Amino acid sequence: MSVINRWSLRCEAVTSEDEKHRYILRIEWNKDKPKATVILIQPTTAHPVNLDITTMNVINNLNRLDYGGCDIVNLFSLVCKKLPLGIPIQQLVREENIGYIQRSCVKSEVVIIAYGSVGSGSKRIMDYQREFLHTHLKPFKQKMVKICGPHTDQAYHPLCPTVRSNWRLVPLFRD
Repeated sequence: MSVINRWSLRCEAVTSEDEKHRYILRIEWNKDKPKATVILIQPTTAHPVNLDITTMNVINNLNRLDYGGCDIVNLFSLVCKKLPLGIPIQQLVREENIGYIQRSCVKSEVVIIAYGSVGSGSKRIMDYQREFLHTHLKPFKQKMVKICGPHTDQAYHPLCPTVRSNWRLVPLFRD
């Protein structure tokens, strides 16, 4: 006798009214398993049905790691294909973005820093990343991890070929 398995993927996005800023993309595929918060650099689409390659890699890897859902949040809320480094930080992020990230971190078992070395060419972006981690995410220090490859503790973005299909999560801070 055949067995029919049904799977569903529930997606929702919270955006600004004009959809120029996305604060959170919530994806769930198994409500009985733990949830992760994944922090990337900036959203490339505001619509939850337009899943990009990064989002698909996140879902695939978290499912392999036995998670049942995630909130994808970003340091910068501006929806764009490539982060425009020349404009002021205040135009890249809306203040309410911080609240969405913090509330997601409270509800998640793990907080995955997934922007890798993105921004390393800009002192301004690096300073913002550092300040964000140490100011806004300090209460979640114990559950923060980074995506690493099999042979190094270097942080990677989910699109990096080294980790695209096999994440190793390593604590971000070592006490």
